[in-house]
Amino acid sequence: MRNRFAHLREAFSSPDKGLWPMTGGDIVQQVGMHFLIVTTSTFTYDMTGSAWAYALQQLLIFLPWMLLSGVAGPIVDRLDRRRVMIASSLLRSLVILGYPLCRNLEGILALSFLSSACAVFLVTARTALIPHLCDENRLLQVNGVRTAVFGCVDMSAPAVAGALMRTIGTTTAFRLASMAILAGGLWFVAIPAARGRPEKQEAAPGKARPERRGFRRDLGEAMAFLRGDRVLLGTILLYAVYSAGQTGVNAAFYPFVQSVLHAGPAVFGLSVSFYYGANFLAGILLAKFGRAVRRLPMTTMIVPATLVWLTYCTVRSVPVIVALGFVEGTIMSVLSTLLMTDVQTRTPSAMTGRVWGVTMSASGGAEVAGILLAGAVAERCGPPVAYGVMGVLVLSSALATEICRRRAAWRRTSLVDQR
Repeated sequence: MRNRFAHLREAFSSPDKGLWPMTGGDIVQQVGMHFLIVTTSTFTYDMTGSAWAYALQQLLIFLPWMLLSGVAGPIVDRLDRRRVMIASSLLRSLVILGYPLCRNLEGILALSFLSSACAVFLVTARTALIPHLCDENRLLQVNGVRTAVFGCVDMSAPAVAGALMRTIGTTTAFRLASMAILAGGLWFVAIPAARGRPEKQEAAPGKARPERRGFRRDLGEAMAFLRGDRVLLGTILLYAVYSAGQTGVNAAFYPFVQSVLHAGPAVFGLSVSFYYGANFLAGILLAKFGRAVRRLPMTTMIVPATLVWLTYCTVRSVPVIVALGFVEGTIMSVLSTLLMTDVQTRTPSAMTGRVWGVTMSASGGAEVAGILLAGAVAERCGPPVAYGVMGVLVLSSALATEICRRRAAWRRTSLVDQR
């Protein structure tokens, strides 16, 4: 048994570099995030009773990823990434305390935007900091272990939040979420400081000062890098197609639970637990078989996800929905972890934040489009129809993207052979 899990211990064999303090803070914040997800969903739908209003609330969560990721990347690369994580956590904990004071949908939307904006900076800083805390050859292994650890929390926190919601009320639940986000942020203090650009030195006396850099040039460098790395660029675009459908389906899920399954927050929390709890299985698979999984085309994982969405159109059994959510969550966790690892390993450390910002901008734009489409269809035709629409669109788009990518690769090979 000890040898069987040796690869898990090896991934975190350098606690002095800050992996354990970071993961400890992330675990505490993960609990708060699940309480926030369940509470905000309940609070919004109880106030409005509208699938479209719920979709708008989800939209304001993903909109900052499209608008602010490009700004967050250069900022994170210029600053101490640990301090960015701490400051973002403290500010987000304060924002969450404002939810119980809201009396209309506009207030909920504004706070959702601000809370998500803090998350953009936190996740960008964390993604850029992780490569400084472990060896590059173990990066996928470390990300897999972290994902598995989070899965242990994911399997219980949403179900507990959903079960407690009617007992403790949304106000207390929001306060618990705020306290968890704050505690996790304070835990990040134990992470060793790491500058975003260690190779950049101050000018010596008598020499010209280093050139001042602007956001436009920083983002231009990130875009130029992605244009030169067609493999990474193709991965980002294909993931954006998938994330449009994934977030659209999620935006229609709570109305689906309420209006189609005729269940409440307890079933929603249980479903979220299985959905995010799949992180445990995904993390173990990546930690042990990451290299083999990484060689698989992304479409081999996207196609099963779209088939799950199409199945939601006809299934009305809660156990089956929960089981399908576990499959869907496993696919989502594997794809997102592989994307993050690809960015971390293929990008120079000095511009990891910027490239990740561009990646999240592309993904965020697709997610916003998916939420708008799914929310509009769910409001007019019902959540099951929204699932069918998203499944067909993403399936066809992913297959078309894969065909174009393979044709481009074949043409490059032909040109090389001709030369």
